[in-house]
Amino acid sequence: MGAAAGEPASAANWLSQPHGLRLLATTRRQHPPLLAELLPPRWSQAADRSICVAIGPEGGWSPAEEELAFSLGWQAVGLGPTILRTSTAAVAAAAALCSWRG
Repeated sequence: MGAAAGEPASAANWLSQPHGLRLLATTRRQHPPLLAELLPPRWSQAADRSICVAIGPEGGWSPAEEELAFSLGWQAVGLGPTILRTSTAAVAAAAALCSWRG
């Protein structure tokens, strides 16, 4: 069972929840596709239109967290050529999603 609303959850618990299209922002992979490259060509009319971009903690996801995520169907995605702070990475991902949706 997951954590109650507003309570922290472990990465393993959170990553195992269903999230629609699941994209894991990572810098540990060599040349992951950019976020814009993995977004569907248009906003789908399907019932589950959710897209989740998981931004890791400062220092990045641990190898075990990445392995778990990929085994659960998450896809590696990059946010650009440089390593970003967590707070900046979240804004960059949100901006890319807003641009794509608009």
